[in-house]
Amino acid sequence: TLNRLVNRINQWNEWEGDAATAFEILDDSECDDETRTLMIGEAEVSIGDLERDCEAYELELLLSGPYDEKPCRMVLTAGAGGTEACDWVDMLQRMYRRHADGMGYQVKVVETSAGEVVGYKSIELLISSTTKASNPYGWFANEKGAHRLVRLSPFNSQNKRQTTFAGVDVSPVLEDEEVNDVDIPDKDLEITTLKSGGKGGQNVNKVETGVRIIHKPTRINIKCTQERSQ
Repeated sequence: TLNRLVNRINQWNEWEGDAATAFEILDDSECDDETRTLMIGEAEVSIGDLERDCEAYELELLLSGPYDEKPCRMVLTAGAGGTEACDWVDMLQRMYRRHADGMGYQVKVVETSAGEVVGYKSIELLISSTTKASNPYGWFANEKGAHRLVRLSPFNSQNKRQTTFAGVDVSPVLEDEEVNDVDIPDKDLEITTLKSGGKGGQNVNKVETGVRIIHKPTRINIKCTQERSQ
């Protein structure tokens, strides 16, 4: 965090210096019209960049919650709407990934469950800080909730207007030492097994080698189908 702040201040000083140099040249009585136009353009660019970054920094200062600086996991799940809902999840995940990339965050697809026709039944993204962007959880936390799409569905044979929903859950990624003092009673956990999907392996879709754990009070759930043992 300190390194990002130092780099930002250095960039501010550079933009200020560029603008100041341009103004000094403009004050020169021997400055011709072509040079004057060029210097005005350079000053406008430097001042504009400085103003935009100061506004972005002011917004970042608002993201001062206890977990705002943490990486975040974003889970998108198709709701009511069948194929239309799966397509809606696909549209949302592309929107979030492009936005995160544009902001400078690092985005990784952790897990996907493909829809039967198009899109996804669910998809999980991991969004992390970089030298260009910070506070990923604080930035995306307010996306949590139900998202609704109303449109003339291309998957409806009669092209009727259809309403569909997708759920978005956003949670911070905490280090092990930050959750050492968390005690979850066994009675609050619901543990079920399931058949693992996907390609390969004699046990896939035959033996219950996946595990799902649900925290009953919050309905938070986790699923593991990658690590298997007999």
